[in-house]
Amino acid sequence: MTLHTHITTSEILLADALAAANAGVLELPWKENSWIKIRGSLTSLPRVYPQLGCDRPAGQIVCDPDELAALVAPFKKMKAVPANCGFKSFQAFYDWQSNAKRFFDHVSGRKARSAALRSKVDSGAKLLEALAYADNGKPLFAGQELIPLERFIGHCREGGVDLRNTTRAWVADLIAKLPASRAAIIRDATAFIDGLAADTRISADLLPHEIFGDLSGVGYAGQWRTPELHPQFREARDVYIQARRGGRKRARLGGKDVEITTHNRIGPSRARSIRQAIDWFHHGLVAAGMVQPGSSFPWGEVSDPGLLKQIAELDAGGAMNRQTQADTRGKRLKVVVDFLDTVFQGYRSGVSMDFFEFDVLNNPENFETDKSEWKRNVTLDFVRNQYLQKTYYEMPSRFYKEAKDLIARWKQIGPDPGVGRISKAQGRALDLAMIAVYLTITTRFPLRLHSVLDLTTAGPKANIIMPAKNSRSPVKIHVPGYIVKNERLFDGVPLLPSRSLDPAEVLRWYLDKVQPLVLEHKVRGNNKAPRLLFSGATREPMARKFQRLTAEAGLKLDAHMVRHLAGSVLYARGIRVAVIAELLGINESTVRRNYLHIDRTALLQEAIDEVAKLYRGLQ
Repeated sequence: MTLHTHITTSEILLADALAAANAGVLELPWKENSWIKIRGSLTSLPRVYPQLGCDRPAGQIVCDPDELAALVAPFKKMKAVPANCGFKSFQAFYDWQSNAKRFFDHVSGRKARSAALRSKVDSGAKLLEALAYADNGKPLFAGQELIPLERFIGHCREGGVDLRNTTRAWVADLIAKLPASRAAIIRDATAFIDGLAADTRISADLLPHEIFGDLSGVGYAGQWRTPELHPQFREARDVYIQARRGGRKRARLGGKDVEITTHNRIGPSRARSIRQAIDWFHHGLVAAGMVQPGSSFPWGEVSDPGLLKQIAELDAGGAMNRQTQADTRGKRLKVVVDFLDTVFQGYRSGVSMDFFEFDVLNNPENFETDKSEWKRNVTLDFVRNQYLQKTYYEMPSRFYKEAKDLIARWKQIGPDPGVGRISKAQGRALDLAMIAVYLTITTRFPLRLHSVLDLTTAGPKANIIMPAKNSRSPVKIHVPGYIVKNERLFDGVPLLPSRSLDPAEVLRWYLDKVQPLVLEHKVRGNNKAPRLLFSGATREPMARKFQRLTAEAGLKLDAHMVRHLAGSVLYARGIRVAVIAELLGINESTVRRNYLHIDRTALLQEAIDEVAKLYRGLQ
């Protein structure tokens, strides 16, 4: 069978393409072991497609990369596994769609077209060349920083538009057709190009004729948006959040409402969560038909606490487009109650605490998401396996030693002329140093990642208090409540040395030798913050570094697992629940709920051992 180049992608049937590949008619670019994996994914595709929402008969499935991307996009965004497909994990599902995409890209000719377009000489190619030689023959930007620009140029070529002729309207139309991840890349690219307009080393003749401006408000394909907030509701929400950020709250004094100032401020992360909960409630009001554009906000109806149940049921029934988990609903409504209590005097007293036992506000007994199952399996393996514990607790020392060696040879491992601002080895040195410091802290004091990123190292109220040189005192950490999720204050927590590592030595080396390099090479633009431990590095890049380096060491973890590993190993050793709760900054009921599986597993093992003894005695 010949796949004719004049037919459209949608006309290439999967069955015909597979038959051609198996018969050797269709040339394949993969080695045999790769093709076996791809073919296995394609064989299961007719079974999986209906579960993704495709209503084509099995014999009519086409090799269309765009259709595949649209079908898997909702599951990838939520990191969810489609039901009744046999995938044991999200990673298995991701590998399946990746294999199918590789085949579809090849059969449809998209990969060949992309290769041809990349070789084209146009204004995009000239701009990339200029960036590579603009600074006395040296590149202005590292290769990784140019990836969004290269992707954007590729889209321009596919659309038949020269880079210089692109406009804001054209880019907005492009973003509206792309999934979330690719739309984000285009936004990064346009912001990068706008920044080049002020760079005198780049000729204006290489850049688009107009500035793109802020494109954050342009929606991507399939984007889920909450309804626009009513102005009166938005004003009340913003006043409430601003008060929480400033540590201000209402209190009753002598029968009057007064505003008091407390030290109990909240940080940006907690403020964002509160904003999401309140906006979700507004969405429920819109779904209930209570909020109309151009009309006054119905504060009188909203003041009725009985409305909370209606909003919860609307969400559970799918009326708000995307359902939240039951326990998330409950947490959001608690935030809403606190917010409305600042709007309506005595609102909280009208909400019975029994209300939060309502079914749609609590997950069913034994409910477990894929992520929860993964955490349970990881923690159980950890408490059973001393080798994993040894590997984990030795990682700070391991990463520190490698990073220290690389930093000492910083200039020798630098980039070759014309390659980039820093080399791969230099980038690895900084990554290792940052994760070594992160683990030095969190293996002793398991803070959340966003709290560690907010720790300051300078100023009169520095959160990391270094001991004097030659002092035997440990490093101490002061954690203000506003950078912690549940606002708990930790004062003067010591980071104690072990046989192989002294936190004071690691942090002193990092602050002296590494932090200036992190500020220069790892943090961009407005994010730069010299007073912060990691100079303004954001959560996602740090989380990726953690996953990559811990995987190299032999542990598959995410950054939040430092808390679960600490809690699980202490719980398994019989440490009092109150002690674990204090260390993690959570309540005792949360500890029991999260680590009960360790008790159950121990009891089950004990029962199995007793049965084994019984059988041995009978034989």
